[in-house]
Amino acid sequence: MASSSDAPGSSTEHTSPNWLLVQDEIIETRMSKSVQTRIGDMVKVHFEDAELTDADLSSIVEWINTVPDSQIMEIQQGFNHIKAGILIKLDNKRELLLQYNGQHIIMTRKGFDEQHAMVKYVIEQENLKHFFDQKLESL
Repeated sequence: MASSSDAPGSSTEHTSPNWLLVQDEIIETRMSKSVQTRIGDMVKVHFEDAELTDADLSSIVEWINTVPDSQIMEIQQGFNHIKAGILIKLDNKRELLLQYNGQHIIMTRKGFDEQHAMVKYVIEQENLKHFFDQKLESL
């Protein structure tokens, strides 16, 4: 974890789980949500695209940028049963993936260090959880 003195833009920016996400660096976004269809005793799962407005994206950027380090925990692997996800592609081949399983948000960063490593975190951000819940209810 980064210390509270690690400010966005510092030399430790890409090793800290909480760095400044800059909206102007975003080149593509996509949101999808899991849809389950019951067919007899079987459940078929597929993913459908969900709309992300400019206002949604602005809010997501703000929420990610305000998660305190104390609410970010690095994990080694993700969770099963992902209900929704948001992919944010940034310049310089960096990606941020937010996945929601109905309880927890997993943030996966790729390309933020020299090795282009993939690092996963569980983050606590109530506004973002509420956003995911609203998108899931709109099915």
